[in-house]
Amino acid sequence: MLQTISSSPPDRRRSTSAAPPSERSDFEAQARRALANLATVLANAGSGIDRVVKATVFVTDIGKQDIFAGLRAEHFAPPYLAESFVR
Repeated sequence: MLQTISSSPPDRRRSTSAAPPSERSDFEAQARRALANLATVLANAGSGIDRVVKATVFVTDIGKQDIFAGLRAEHFAPPYLAESFVR
């Protein structure tokens, strides 16, 4: 079992600073980066995004749930992982 925890997605320089200005208000770009980083972390641990069984997604705007649902469909295959979407 592997558990990962993430806050703001690191940039290409491996900095954990805030997202670049172009992404600060772009939920989809931030979520895509977070999912790409998750895939990288899992691959480096010898696992993969296809083995994820549970995710907790913290957001500031619960209205973004539909956007994340679309991204989930791009990155995960049915049956989808258990997910909590929390504001």
